[in-house]
Amino acid sequence: MARLFVAIEIPPALADALLARVPRAAGVRPAAAHQIHLTLHFLGEQDEMAAVRVEQALGAVSCASFPLAVQEAGYFRGRRASVLWAGVASSPALDDLHASVERAVAASGSEPEENTAMRHSPPRFQPHITLARCTPAVPDAVLQSWRVSQTGLACAPWLVERFILYQSHLHPSGAQHLCRRAYALGASGR
Repeated sequence: MARLFVAIEIPPALADALLARVPRAAGVRPAAAHQIHLTLHFLGEQDEMAAVRVEQALGAVSCASFPLAVQEAGYFRGRRASVLWAGVASSPALDDLHASVERAVAASGSEPEENTAMRHSPPRFQPHITLARCTPAVPDAVLQSWRVSQTGLACAPWLVERFILYQSHLHPSGAQHLCRRAYALGASGR
């Protein structure tokens, strides 16, 4: 079985700059710089035949390259863990790429790993870059203070020129994301 997701990679210098903003507090575990990405579609566990179908279907995605910029930050609070994230500026091109990836995955016949929350309605695309995971012991005050300290966060845009089908392997020390296949985006016409 292959644990798959489709994502946009984040330039290393930007990933380092964003990770430098993560608070150094007990229970806050920053992501590894080389694994910082923006998820377009999570498929979860897929058998090899389904993985090959997804890989082939994504080859039909046709979108132009586009600029994308980090803007704002926040956190998601969950029962088992919380996530610190950086958001991105509104981007119709990103929305188009996301929709194209969704259509390609659906055309492949592969289903995402089922999640109880997803049984009733599909999740709305909330583009974000996960920067850290926090244990439940991290107080709300630490999370809220971090969010307030990130008010006005804005970074120079970068050019998104490809997206990647990643295969993830879970280990006790954390997940390892490997590029299964990269897909180039077309010239932006500029």
